[in-house]
Amino acid sequence: MAAITFTAGSTLTAAQMNQIGQDSDWITVGAFTNSWVAGSRAPQYRKVGTRVTIIGIIQSGTAGNAAFTLPAGYRPTSNVVFPTCSSAGVSNTIQVASTGAISPNGTSTTALDSISFYTD
Repeated sequence: MAAITFTAGSTLTAAQMNQIGQDSDWITVGAFTNSWVAGSRAPQYRKVGTRVTIIGIIQSGTAGNAAFTLPAGYRPTSNVVFPTCSSAGVSNTIQVASTGAISPNGTSTTALDSISFYTD
């Protein structure tokens, strides 16, 4: 990888960012499990460097069961839990397992926008 030199006040181009962090771009979740479906914004995930971010909305699934699974390379090294909020204004949590399983604890429409973690 070529070295990048920074000058005070300069900005990075998209090409320079890709050199630094190998950006996967946004990938739309294609398969859901346990009756979960995409909500008004399709769930997507992205990896920049070693940071994975998930956005979108899911709904109508079975609480505590995986809504979808992240592929290898996009999974945390250990289970992590994130706070989220349902469309009914109820506080929920979502677990992202080291297996890649994304499991909300509620069944109503749930935003995924608070999920971001690092991989190895």
